[in-house]
Amino acid sequence: DGRHLVYRDRDGVAVLDLAANEEIRYPRYDRFVAAGAGRLAGTTTPDGVSSTLVLHDAGAARTVSLPDRVRRLAIAPDGEAVLVMTRTMLAARDWSGGPAHRLFSAPAGAELRDLRVTGDRIRLGLRYRSAGETRGELVTLDAAGQLLDSRTGPVQAIPQAFDHRPPESMHASSPWPLAPNAQHEVGNTWGEYQNYGGSPYPHPGVDVMGPD
Repeated sequence: DGRHLVYRDRDGVAVLDLAANEEIRYPRYDRFVAAGAGRLAGTTTPDGVSSTLVLHDAGAARTVSLPDRVRRLAIAPDGEAVLVMTRTMLAARDWSGGPAHRLFSAPAGAELRDLRVTGDRIRLGLRYRSAGETRGELVTLDAAGQLLDSRTGPVQAIPQAFDHRPPESMHASSPWPLAPNAQHEVGNTWGEYQNYGGSPYPHPGVDVMGPD
């Protein structure tokens, strides 16, 4: 609303009233969004799969368990509900924590990636993946979830991981050596103290573990 600063630090989430210079503290959340008037929604995903949604409304806190991980949160255009986006659906939940009202479901082969509310419009970013290709789609909904517009982006090839050690003469056109969405252990952080029995040194980079 232009009158508050909402931020997260190591102790939790804070809402700072810029005019009164007063601060309200909330628990620490992975994702959060504020609507003013003492309303804040936040989620945690302790197991990496399912999420817990907490709705704060004028001092009252209501908890809702969700089977899927929440990717994005936003305030509905009228301010009376929280928009909750997972990989497969967008739903609205009012501040009382009542049943969800589904606004949009991901089409076959697509996943929801981004959410933004502008005025009375809800915009969703979708991604399609198939057989080494990916493309995006921008969907615009009205406040009730009715489809207003859909725009599809260009099809792009997904870069493939190297199946052998790359040549010494690397150049700008070489593909990224890790496949998208692949899981790799990361270790030996920048500047980490190393001592393997010789001369100790600060590690000069970050290692992504995996086969050559």
